[in-house]
Amino acid sequence: MENHDTLSPDRGRKRQARWSRLGASAAQNGPIWLIGFVVLVGGAFTLFYALLGRYPAPAGLANPLVVLAAVGFFRPIGNPLVASPQERVRAHQLLSEFGGSSYGHFQTAPDKSFFFSPSGRSFVAYRVVYHVALALGDPVGPAEETGKAAAAFVAYARKNGWTAAFLMPDRVTLYRELGLSVLKIGEEAVVDLERFSAGTAKGRRFRYIERKLGGEGYSCERYPPPQPPELLEEVEAVSREWLGLPHHREYGFHQGCFDREVLAQTPIFGLREPGGRLIAFVNQVPSHRAGEAKGDLMRRRPGIHCRGMDLVFTEMLLCLRDEGYRTFNLGLAPFAGVGESADSPLLERIMHGVGGRVSWFAGLGRLRQYKNKFEPAWEDRFLVYDSGLFALPRICLAMTRSL
Repeated sequence: MENHDTLSPDRGRKRQARWSRLGASAAQNGPIWLIGFVVLVGGAFTLFYALLGRYPAPAGLANPLVVLAAVGFFRPIGNPLVASPQERVRAHQLLSEFGGSSYGHFQTAPDKSFFFSPSGRSFVAYRVVYHVALALGDPVGPAEETGKAAAAFVAYARKNGWTAAFLMPDRVTLYRELGLSVLKIGEEAVVDLERFSAGTAKGRRFRYIERKLGGEGYSCERYPPPQPPELLEEVEAVSREWLGLPHHREYGFHQGCFDREVLAQTPIFGLREPGGRLIAFVNQVPSHRAGEAKGDLMRRRPGIHCRGMDLVFTEMLLCLRDEGYRTFNLGLAPFAGVGESADSPLLERIMHGVGGRVSWFAGLGRLRQYKNKFEPAWEDRFLVYDSGLFALPRICLAMTRSL
């Protein structure tokens, strides 16, 4: 039988010419196209696992991830630098004077090195992994010097053969003006404490939680620092059980790990069951945003009442409001709002498409849903990086080692 083409002769010739041009372009630039596509997909997958702290990937994805992320990844690891005691003291002084980030408390943590601007009035907190100089937040210093300090840090990284990247900076426009790439990685939940106290906490959900758990004998208490050894023993027992749950581990870089000395100096909000045993806790760390409070470790024993953490946060937010705080930072919801708008960059749309089709990421939606019950405002959070698309997989792998 004959095949009858359904296209008109003119349309057929135009389509044939278009495919001929595409084929010629692919033949000439094929490797570039292929590598670009591989980097996009590899970067998307690797960023998922970097922010979730679950790298290597599940068995079906592990090998492709390693292959894809290896594009542009030719050197094994950078040289971690150790800040001198004098540098650490200077960084603390500058943070006290100029700090304005929610993550300021972690910008002077022991895992950070410091780059000081030529004037000495600003510093960048960073860590070098896989030849990536990964900085936390914006440079700390006078606002008028932020751009110059960021540019000097990028130049310093290039001079050392590193790729500069900034995780969750606030002044994103500044980095675009410096010619750096900007990628949205999620949204952060910030609760207005006055609104929560006056409205949200009085809603049916939270009144039910307080009545139900309070009636059953659960109690939430605030423990001001310094913490006694007996309480730290209880807190550590809860933390050990929490770390024993699937996919739970210690993080770092932009949040804390369990450290008795650190916890002893922070306020702790704890939940006790009717028998008096501590079953959950959240500790408060300083935020350098004006009027903001921030939690760090949020841990519980397996099998506690499903509304237990809700009660801890409710009592914590109400207490902080009474202490004069205006907002509470509930933390990042990775990939929330990424790639949802029509003008989103291609990589963000890929991330959105992948996340919407892989059931393994369903927990991300539940995380945002959980935080939404506190009626927060959602603020965009970004990763800013130098050297363009081809550096992204290596940057994301550096994040998996750092976070």
